Amino acid sequence: WLPSFQQGKLTFGGSREHLDYALRAVESPAALDQIRTQLSFNTAALESREGMLDTLADLGGPAEAAMLLNLATRERGDYDAAARTRLMARVERMARQRNVLPGGNAKQLEEVIRGDEPREMKLVALRLAGLWKREEMRDLITAAAVGPHGDADTAAAGFVALSQLGGDKSIA
Repeated sequence: WLPSFQQGKLTFGGSREHLDYALRAVESPAALDQIRTQLSFNTAALESREGMLDTLADLGGPAEAAMLLNLATRERGDYDAAARTRLMARVERMARQRNVLPGGNAKQLEEVIRGDEPREMKLVALRLAGLWKREEMRDLITAAAVGPHGDADTAAAGFVALSQLGGDKSIA
C-alpha cells in the first residue's frame, strides 16, 4: 500500500483512523516523509488533508512541528485563517502532549503576534512562546498580558505564557 500512497493514489477514503493505523503498522519514516511531501507541495487530496495533518502532529517529531508551523505562517494561499489556526493548534498539541519542539527561532511566532493574523492564532502563538521558553519574547508576552487591549483571552494567554517562562521577571 505504501507505493500507492506515495503516488497519491491511496487516500484511505479520507479516514484519519485508517491512515494512522496504516502508518503506525508500517513504522516507516518513508510514510511520514510522503505525507510531508504531499502537504508541502499541496498535492494531498482535500478530503485527506486534515487527517494527514493530524497524523503528522500525532506521530511527527521536530521536523514535522517545524513544517506545520511553516504551513501556518507562510503567505501562500493554501490555507484559510481557520485552517492556519488549526495548524498552529497542532503544533501546540505536539509541544504539550509530547514535548516536541521545532528548531529555529521565534520569528514566526513574533510575526503572528504582531501581525494581522486572526485573534485565535495570536492566542496560540502566545501560548507557544511560553511553552518554548522564548525569553527573547518576554516583553511582547508581558504586553499581551497587561497591555491596554481590553481582551481577557489575550491577557490570559499572556499570563499563561509568562508562567511557563518562569523566573523572577514573571512574578514582578
